[in-house]
Order: sequence, then C-alpha cells, then structure tokens
Amino acid sequence: MARRASLFASLRGPETIFLAGNYEFCAPGTACTQDTAKMQKLGQAFKALHYDMFVLSSLESAALRSAGFTLPEHWHEQPTEPTLVTVPTAEGQLAIFLFPDQPDAQAKAKIMAMAQGIRKAAQHNLLIGISPWGATLEQEFLDSCGDTLDILFGSGEGPSYSGLYVNNDAVVWARAPLKGKGVNVLTIPDLPQPGTKVFWQPEVNIRGEILPLADNIAQDSEITNILAQ
Repeated sequence: MARRASLFASLRGPETIFLAGNYEFCAPGTACTQDTAKMQKLGQAFKALHYDMFVLSSLESAALRSAGFTLPEHWHEQPTEPTLVTVPTAEGQLAIFLFPDQPDAQAKAKIMAMAQGIRKAAQHNLLIGISPWGATLEQEFLDSCGDTLDILFGSGEGPSYSGLYVNNDAVVWARAPLKGKGVNVLTIPDLPQPGTKVFWQPEVNIRGEILPLADNIAQDSEITNILAQ
C-alpha cells in the first residue's frame, strides 16, 4: 500500500479521479481479519490515500465498524439496490452506478433504466458502473446492456483487464489485479459532452493500462508509519 501511495502522488492532479471498488480489505468469499487493531490501521492507511470514492463490500464495512473505524465521507457501503452517486471533476460530472451485492434480473434492469434516464437528462459526461459481481456475471451484464454504460469497473473473481472494448466499442471494461498487485489507469484526454454517447477508440479518446506496484516504486513514509504503529 505504501507503493500505491507513491504511485498516486505521481498521478495526482486537478483532472485525476481516484476510485476504489470492493475487496481492498478482504478477498472475495473470505472473511476480514478479526484483528481490530489491524483493521483500524488498514482503514487509516486507505484513508490517507485520499480516494474520491471508495466502495466497500458489506463484510468490509461491518469489519471496519466493529474495529471502531469511522468511514470517511466519500466511502460507500455496497448497496442492496442499484445506487447513483455523482462525482464532480474539473471538466464536468461522472455518474457512478454502484451495483448491489447480489446480481439478479431486477437489479440489471434497474441499472439500465437509471442509466438511460441519466443519459437523457444530459447532466453527466460519463456513465460508469462499479461492480463486485466477478467477471462471469459482469460479462453476462455486458452482454445484455448494450451501450447503456460507458465504463464498467469490475471486481471479484476473474482476470484483470487494462480495458476490454466491448459492445462494438461502446463500453470499456476494466478489472484490477487481485491482492493489490497493480492499479488500473484509464486516461481520457477530453470528456464527452453531457448526454452524448461516446464510442471508444484506443489511444485516441482513451488509453487503458495496469501499472504494477513493483519494487522500483518507493514506499511512502506516511503509509509505512501508519502500518508500523
């Protein structure tokens, strides 16, 4: 995590948005540590990374609360129903759809209906989904959603993707490596105008990459000190 902080410092700027999905504290299908002191330190370390949005699984949020950690303002518990969160940027607004814990036909239909309404309202530049469902169920969603979303950030079981162009280049699907081994970075030179549907062109209007947290990245001293307490 100390290397992640150093990488973030090199990327941070007025037009950069930092998002975190599920399973930063405990892997899919596993319980979080019962060590409350460790959970407190992990919570403080992730807080020091200054994410613009952080989404927690229900197990993660419960473990943090049990450890006495107060969730920061921009941290969200995984909802039971699809939920829209607006994230402002230097150029406009992002519509972030938090997928619920449990995938079902009703949830998928609601996400699509919400996204279509947001697109029609023309107040947001990009429509982005954050999913905890795992790659198989995310693929099923993408097979049915057409060009409803612009970007899907997936998490849970399955491979990592720097950015797959799916549904005739209407959606970029990105998935971070498990166990925090790398960071997904999507670079978009110019946000689309609100209400318009973008079709992605690699290295033209978007670039996707996974930056490995390798040994050549310095360890941030603030994070190191938090974890060493």
